[in-house]
Amino acid sequence: MKARKIKNHEDILKEVRKEIPTEKLEKIEKFLSLVQTFNKVDKLYKTYVVGVGKAIKYNEENKCYFEFKLDSTITGRLSCSQYSAGKGKSKGVSFHTLPRENKHADIRNLFIAPPGWNFICADYKTMELRILAHVADEPGLKEAFRNGQDIHTLSAQSAFNKEVVTKEERQQGKTISFTVAYVGGEFNIAETNNIPIERAAQLLANYKKRFPKIFEYHDKCRKIIVETKEIPNIFGRTRHLLNISSPIPNIREKAVRQGINSTIQGPASDVMLCAAIGIVNEIKERGLEARLVATVHDSIEVIASANATKEVCELVRRHMTTYPYLREKLGIEFSVPLEIDMEVGTSFGNGKEVHFDENGKVK
Repeated sequence: MKARKIKNHEDILKEVRKEIPTEKLEKIEKFLSLVQTFNKVDKLYKTYVVGVGKAIKYNEENKCYFEFKLDSTITGRLSCSQYSAGKGKSKGVSFHTLPRENKHADIRNLFIAPPGWNFICADYKTMELRILAHVADEPGLKEAFRNGQDIHTLSAQSAFNKEVVTKEERQQGKTISFTVAYVGGEFNIAETNNIPIERAAQLLANYKKRFPKIFEYHDKCRKIIVETKEIPNIFGRTRHLLNISSPIPNIREKAVRQGINSTIQGPASDVMLCAAIGIVNEIKERGLEARLVATVHDSIEVIASANATKEVCELVRRHMTTYPYLREKLGIEFSVPLEIDMEVGTSFGNGKEVHFDENGKVK
């Protein structure tokens, strides 16, 4: 018999629950939970604390460097990796993989702004779903974004076919949105949400009824991929998909998913990169004490002196939400508003939320 892989301590408990007394089972559960916690903390320590420490020692300065690459991902997203120290050695860690705050440790606090400066972190809100709404020309999604609705609540309302949804249902609505966006089906929804396949199929049918243009867009992309073995995104970046000619159905279907993903992830990245170019250019033109230090997926990280922080926050928001560089250079106008969340702090991990008025000024 082929051994079944046990993923976590919950799976182990299910295997032995019927054979072990409750009091012993509780002790086992506590032990396994402690082991799981130790493994997480140990990984954080070895990957980030030790990795950054080695980089600082190698650099002989209290800094860690990263390599950002334009040509390492097929969709066009920036990739970030440890930098090469020669002779096959790598130092530091990938800035993209730094985990967000958790109950064990806030690793992002390892990276701090210079004395008297601040870390400004600006993150696009539901960027890929906004791109999907635009390219699919889905009126339901576009209206929701224009009205400032919580898109995950709307997704849950659509899937569960009711107006008032619970926190758990909202989370399921969120997973359904992203599953649909990247061409997943009822099996993916059932597996992610731990629900019966029949229930997942019904939720998907309800969602499709509310947002039919998304599925029409998928069909349109599929046709282009089958006919041309490639697909361009709205920026003109083309992804070649020769596997669509494979005799194996699963490989053909994977090619379709990859192609559709590229039409969403690629533009999301290009919008961010164009905003970053505009931000850097304006900082230089105005002689501000600030510089862009990193990007992480859909976010931009800038450091600025205390005196320049407010001004830089406002220009970062303007470039990310009204994208003047993108409008001027590529003539692209989105049919949905772009929005960001912004935090300011003395480190990458301790930022506090920044609020703006209707004129884009820091409150």
